[in-house]
Amino acid sequence: MRRSATLAAFVKEARLLGRDPHGLALLFALPLAFILIMSLAMADLYAERAGQGVGVLVIDRDGGAQADALYARLAANQGFALTRVSEAPEDAEQRLRAGDFAFTVDIPPDYGARLGEPASAAAETPLIRVTAAADASRQIEYIFSAALREALQRQRAEIMLAR
Repeated sequence: MRRSATLAAFVKEARLLGRDPHGLALLFALPLAFILIMSLAMADLYAERAGQGVGVLVIDRDGGAQADALYARLAANQGFALTRVSEAPEDAEQRLRAGDFAFTVDIPPDYGARLGEPASAAAETPLIRVTAAADASRQIEYIFSAALREALQRQRAEIMLAR
């Protein structure tokens, strides 16, 4: 009984739309026009960032193999545009404020040695320092911190498995 009621309602609506060609045209034309207008309005917003990743300044004070591996893991993610320097530039904070970078990652000189330490010893002082720009969105901040945590945990797991 229920199936025939649904079929009857469908047939009724199809007949009504068949009698109203303008209504049928509007049924398809309005969503199409909405999508076209919104895509044209948002084209500039997406065009300025097309193909660009989120800017990240990596200050590598360690320069060792573990720091290179961390940089390589982060660089493998196409969502981030990494710039690597060995010393912190004086204008790093200004470049964050200006929007050149969304994050800075400061890898300390003892990064390679401290990476293999147990988590309890590493919890006293941070392994690396990350600074986010004030205008960085929360979603991008969460994505970057998750990618960074994943890269660090993989490195730690590889060290533990090597032992």
